[in-house]
Amino acid sequence: MYHLMSYPSTAAKVPFELEPLDAVFERIRKGDEGSFEVFYDRLKRPLMAYCLAITGDVDSAKDAFHNTILSIYENRNRFKSVNLMGWVFTIARNASRSIEQRQKRRVAIDETHMTSADGFGLDLDERLIVKQAIMDLPDEFRQVILLKYFGEMSVADIAEAEDISADLVKIRLFRARKRLAEVLRIHFESHT
Repeated sequence: MYHLMSYPSTAAKVPFELEPLDAVFERIRKGDEGSFEVFYDRLKRPLMAYCLAITGDVDSAKDAFHNTILSIYENRNRFKSVNLMGWVFTIARNASRSIEQRQKRRVAIDETHMTSADGFGLDLDERLIVKQAIMDLPDEFRQVILLKYFGEMSVADIAEAEDISADLVKIRLFRARKRLAEVLRIHFESHT
């Protein structure tokens, strides 16, 4: 006769930071508020960078980021799509644009907070020129550039967030970089 014994599971548990974000979000929807901290920690850097790239101002980006997080939490049970990242970044884009529009009516952008701290080796004037060139791109090109370089997202993640194929993301990135290179080359050649 065989005796069944209970053995501890040898299956390795997936650490929260490696667990798919969809699974973390599903636990939030089921009432696990502790999972929201994991969700927040995993999204804070790319979302904040994305909001900053759109608004051009640290304080406005913080407002847009917090509005995004609040909206995600308040509407967590209304999420019906299969594309979580697309939903999240759409909320961030709308929050950022709303604040950007409000800011344009009130005060000019504080130019000292427009780009990342290291500035990619560019001085302030050059960073402003690059930012303006990015913001002047057509929306579909601007979005992939912002998500890739400010949101630090992979091509696959951008495809999911924008609900397009990875191949289309690559094409848009290529075309956006080409346009930026042309615009910036013309500008910097004429000013040297």
